[in-house]
Amino acid sequence: MRSYLKPVIAIMLAAALLLSFAACNKGESKHNEGGNNSSSPTAAPAKTNAPSSTLSPNVAVVTFTVDATAAYSSGKLSADVMSKLSNNGLLIKKAGVTFPKDSPVSAPFDVFNSVYGVEAKLVSESEVTFQGIANGDCGESSRWVLKINGSEVTGSYDKTTVSNGDEVIWLYVIG
Repeated sequence: MRSYLKPVIAIMLAAALLLSFAACNKGESKHNEGGNNSSSPTAAPAKTNAPSSTLSPNVAVVTFTVDATAAYSSGKLSADVMSKLSNNGLLIKKAGVTFPKDSPVSAPFDVFNSVYGVEAKLVSESEVTFQGIANGDCGESSRWVLKINGSEVTGSYDKTTVSNGDEVIWLYVIG
């Protein structure tokens, strides 16, 4: 009888672990992608397939990624900066943020800080830092690149606006 119980208990434990991991993933998704549709920058669902009529016409839901994996793997960052990097430098991955329509692309930086724990700063109209990583930290030509819907954006970040449904990627490049 004992030999019969061992496989049953093993299956039950495996099922319990599977359910626990599923619950963890749901909780993580809620933290990284949950939110509301208020007019101030907040976390929001990353993939919003709802018709635009369900959103206020005065807000935009935009998907943001902040990717510093090149800086993380470069070996050129200080120990202090490295200690601030998680997920091998992938700081935010496809997080939905809701903020007022026609706001600059830098508008949700306070959400990055408060919700995702990512320090985001607009240093000048065309320079940003994330988690203390600045242009030039990993070599003379290393820098943050802004891409909106796959196209690189140059110019003033505080004047560049995004629209509902846009995908924004802040990517640190080296060389």
